[in-house]
Amino acid sequence: MDVPLAVRLDFAAGAVWFVAAMPEPPEWRRVFVGGDEIMVVFSPEKMLDMGFGDTPFLR
Repeated sequence: MDVPLAVRLDFAAGAVWFVAAMPEPPEWRRVFVGGDEIMVVFSPEKMLDMGFGDTPFLR
């Protein structure tokens, strides 16, 4: 079964993404997308850094 890995919510101040991902030790800057935790992401740059493609979903 396919499920979404991220959900985008748009607000007047900007977009926020809720992503099924979790930080990976020891750096904690890398993430495992598809994890069993939810990360809240506040910038399209971080979404790109996490491996999401440059699509309208990020703009």
